Amino acid sequence: MALWQISFFIVTKKSLEAYPLPAKDEEGLFDDSNYWIEDFDLMLFDVLNDFLPKGESWSRDIVMYGNLESNVFEIGTNAHRVESVSFRIDFTSDYEDILRGIIEFCILNNLAILTTTDLEIVSLNFESVNQHIIKSPQVIRYNSFLYK
Repeated sequence: MALWQISFFIVTKKSLEAYPLPAKDEEGLFDDSNYWIEDFDLMLFDVLNDFLPKGESWSRDIVMYGNLESNVFEIGTNAHRVESVSFRIDFTSDYEDILRGIIEFCILNNLAILTTTDLEIVSLNFESVNQHIIKSPQVIRYNSFLYK
């Protein structure tokens, strides 16, 4: 992840109802595959192409929309089954339309957005997610380097 990006996980709301609030393991990692146990059609992600063009992935098990160095949406798969979904926002770009598109996609498909730092569930509206971005340690750190 680049210094100018902030990451989020996406999980199904149904899985959040079935499992306790997510937690990181002893190594500080989050295994989101437990939150994708139900079948989720990969074709549903094709609407992302409207605002994030499908890109070449570095792995055959990852479907990627966008650009790794900027705004990117990644779907980790195993045997064409969704195992992991995340996205990164390039906060130095004009990301509003992209973020609004991702939020709308989540609303329409009954998905939730989690912060990667503390696995907090973020309200599915632009203002809430954007406030999280603006106040994130990544933005603060980036601005401290920029305005030293």
